[in-house]
Amino acid sequence: MRDRLARVYERWSGGFPDDPPLPLADIAAMTYFMADGFLVDRLIEPELSEELYTTMLGVFFRGLEAIAAHWEPSATEPSQGIR
Repeated sequence: MRDRLARVYERWSGGFPDDPPLPLADIAAMTYFMADGFLVDRLIEPELSEELYTTMLGVFFRGLEAIAAHWEPSATEPSQGIR
């Protein structure tokens, strides 16, 4: 499954302006592990919202995008923190 994910990510990343900041096999493994952990938690806590997983992936991919673009938070940007 992770190999399939890596191939999907390879197709998706073809049109990106920056190269992925990590090997695609590593990104595939990380998203696979996130899915696996989320599914286990859903077994334990069935009322856990599925939207949380999509939000988690969105944060993960935006973070990768920021790393690829060499973005660093500035000292003057206020910290949003986790709420």
